[in-house]
Amino acid sequence: NNEYFYTVSFDNISYIFSNNLVFDYQYVQSINNTKIGNGQNISLFYDSMSPFIWSIDIEIYDKNFDINKLGYNYRNNLKSIESSIGYKNVKPRLGILRRYRLDSYYQLAENFDGLKIKDAIGLVGKFYTSNYNKLLIAYYLENEHYDDNYMYDYELRINGPAFNIPMMHRYLFTYESDTKNRMAFNIKIGANINDFIDNRLFQLKIGASFRLGDSYLIKTNFSQSDVRSEYNFLEIVEDDESQGLNHYIFSRIRGWDNRYSLKIEKYFKNNFSLEVYSEYLIHYIHHDNYREWNSQEQLLEETPFIDGTNQFLPLYTSGSTAPGYSVVNGEVEIEQFLNPNYYVGFYPKYSSINLNLSFKWEYSTNSDLYLVCRLTRSVNGKIFSNLNDFFAYSDSDDWVEKYVDGAIYFKINHWFDI
Repeated sequence: NNEYFYTVSFDNISYIFSNNLVFDYQYVQSINNTKIGNGQNISLFYDSMSPFIWSIDIEIYDKNFDINKLGYNYRNNLKSIESSIGYKNVKPRLGILRRYRLDSYYQLAENFDGLKIKDAIGLVGKFYTSNYNKLLIAYYLENEHYDDNYMYDYELRINGPAFNIPMMHRYLFTYESDTKNRMAFNIKIGANINDFIDNRLFQLKIGASFRLGDSYLIKTNFSQSDVRSEYNFLEIVEDDESQGLNHYIFSRIRGWDNRYSLKIEKYFKNNFSLEVYSEYLIHYIHHDNYREWNSQEQLLEETPFIDGTNQFLPLYTSGSTAPGYSVVNGEVEIEQFLNPNYYVGFYPKYSSINLNLSFKWEYSTNSDLYLVCRLTRSVNGKIFSNLNDFFAYSDSDDWVEKYVDGAIYFKINHWFDI
């Protein structure tokens, strides 16, 4: 479309003081048509025979920096500094431990408008036992800050005002047994909790791996998340009566998702291998208590725009009722939006399964050949109590969409010795 995109970068890594100090620097410039943006990343990491470790990481991306046509950058308009100081002990007196490490962490970030978008501290402990198990315990405190992308509407592709995020406590616990054993397992427990309002997220992940001889490796995982939030941003609604006026709609949510996965790796003679991976996902979210953001008062409130008046219908339909509409001068005007608990654009109920088959042949010392087959089936708008019901589902219910997708990939890797 007569558009052009360029990315130019300079990268450098230097090892100083007998390789104990690592200096990593990157400068990137993005050119999107006539818009030029700049990004920089500076990292310093120090580690030696002494028990102390420290690091500093600085990121600066201006408002015009955008490499997403050619790569990936999670955001621009950012000035961030992150630092950590750690203590390690490679010969602890406690016989059960081989070594351990304790780290303190701090991050502060703002955008180019001077708005604080990150203010967090953390403590992390990593413990390695004598029988090669691993244990991690972490606590993070995120102080009150702003999220300047919280009210981004992905359908309209417009952003609302920055939203104030209250203080949040984050906890993390992971345990992993020795992966060299015939049978190994791991567990991860995480929680985000807000003291002042009912906002929380709980996560659990359990995994196990099994080695059957020298040719089979089986890995299985189950993860579950439970979320609730009193101020979940839902969408931006443009006002039909006042041109240029946007309404920022929030809801209370309660939801969960379960994810099951299985991976089997089989190794054959003559450098052949086969990997089978499958994942089943069930996702549920429920919206209620709709409110509108008052930017002047900096609060959420119930408004006639949401609840409706004698002249206008409520913003959302009741239950699965179809939205009301009228025809004015031959054009259809929607008078309501579909209830978010039935609108597939919000994924209120979602079930999917995917299957990947990957065949690999290392046909020479420097070359690999891959053949990958991928199959996916999804139902958006409905969840099922078991896999049989999921596969047997063939109805055409209201507010339900079905997707079936498949693909075959062929790939060759070759390494040149120059």
